[in-house]
Amino acid sequence: LEEIDNLQLQNGRVSKQLSAVTGQLEDLRQRQTQQSGWSVGGLSLISGKQQQEAAIKAEEELRVLQNELMMKIQENEDLHVQVFEGGKQHKEELEKLVEARGRAERHAEERGGE
Repeated sequence: LEEIDNLQLQNGRVSKQLSAVTGQLEDLRQRQTQQSGWSVGGLSLISGKQQQEAAIKAEEELRVLQNELMMKIQENEDLHVQVFEGGKQHKEELEKLVEARGRAERHAEERGGE
């Protein structure tokens, strides 16, 4: 269960990173469509080519984060299945033990009555 909590925490972090990179990519795309060449007002003096390279880099980071998030989601799902199966096996074993105890008690009562 602790491992699941850790994975959920990691999933949250990766999701936040993914959101941040997605936001950066959208900002870059908006700037790229609004401006070609040098920016106005002296805010940033990068060319359209540099903006395009930055957008490509952001898209690559986004793909990497998406892949990482998908792997973490799959890993989390696998752990949930393991926990579920372990709980199911535990319950079955417990039921068998309770049943065996009942048989042993009945057997003891029958022998005590002889």
